[in-house]
Amino acid sequence: MFKKGLQQKAWLDVNGPIREVLTLSVMCGINESVVQTELNEDLPPVFADRVTLQQVFLNSIMNAMEE
Repeated sequence: MFKKGLQQKAWLDVNGPIREVLTLSVMCGINESVVQTELNEDLPPVFADRVTLQQVFLNSIMNAMEE
């Protein structure tokens, strides 16, 4: 994950990876809690690696469930 050259950074809407992780967590039965989202559609694009963002969001969900 941290090696140079493996990440594929691009300009993207940050809401996309959030929605993908939420969908994946429901499909895999990871999310046993109720999740309420209020995504801002007016955010500027970010230059980032989609997979890395997904990992960050998934880790955040998992950490919240442990609380």
